Amino acid sequence: MSRRPKNLPPPPGALLRWGPMLLGVLFLVAGASKMLDPWSFYAALPGYGVEGLARSLLAVLLPPLEIALAVALLARWGPRQTVPAAAGLLGVFVLAIAYGWWRGSLQECGCFGPLLERSPRDALLLDLGFLVLAVAVARAGRGRSGGLEGWHRGLLGAIAVVALGVTVSLLQGGPSGLRAIRAVPADEELRGLDLASGEYLLYLFHHECPHCAEMSPRVAAYSHEADLPPVVGLTFLTSRSDIDRYRQRYDLRMPVQVMPPQMFTRVTGEGGVPQLVYLRDGEIERTWIGILPEVAALRRTLAALRDRHRD
Repeated sequence: MSRRPKNLPPPPGALLRWGPMLLGVLFLVAGASKMLDPWSFYAALPGYGVEGLARSLLAVLLPPLEIALAVALLARWGPRQTVPAAAGLLGVFVLAIAYGWWRGSLQECGCFGPLLERSPRDALLLDLGFLVLAVAVARAGRGRSGGLEGWHRGLLGAIAVVALGVTVSLLQGGPSGLRAIRAVPADEELRGLDLASGEYLLYLFHHECPHCAEMSPRVAAYSHEADLPPVVGLTFLTSRSDIDRYRQRYDLRMPVQVMPPQMFTRVTGEGGVPQLVYLRDGEIERTWIGILPEVAALRRTLAALRDRHRD
């Protein structure tokens, strides 16, 4: 009969040693990515059916909670409280993802902000796996000592407050515009374009949007005028075949970048589509939402903006 090597801990010991570490890494990455880019998570919440005040509160409060929990797990502080808390939070995530997937409104979970995109199926499987791990760690550590001490609570509270401040500050700063576009790998059509240099007109649209259909002939006129800046299209959840048909239908002479929904929202903010953005040397100079100008009106506006720069 083979004997277990003495230098290896028994299974419960290995579980208690490495399980909280794995859970801590998960919550640290998830919380930090949401904190540093709260708009991506905020944009994903309607897919879960979360709107209004609850949407804002969740976008603000969840990142600090995840980060504080991650620190406690990684430091092995209070495993009797933190591991069950991690299991409970993962259980909520599993139910939320399953609900969004069932109602057909969830395209990407938003769990890691723009850092990692996962389909509802992949997110559900991963979170279920970590939920099983958390429950196993909690069961293996049942009956052992290890509560949170007073100074642990104080330090975790301070960490949560700092994370809360960073999240609120970045969320109040609004969508990051051009930075959101740069964060997405450029499609083949846009490679070689430097949106940080020179003038461009960005047309934000979706091929199924009726208002975009009304404004697309005007955008086509922009794309035919040699004296106007080049037009670049931005859209989301659109296949290349749909894009090609859309361009052919309206005679749009422009490359199109397809973006993830969350990143697209960081560009549009709450304005929706269609939008036209005048970009000059990487800075947004003017935005039109809904009703886009005629060619003559656009020329006058651009001329005024250029004169202002000369002055």
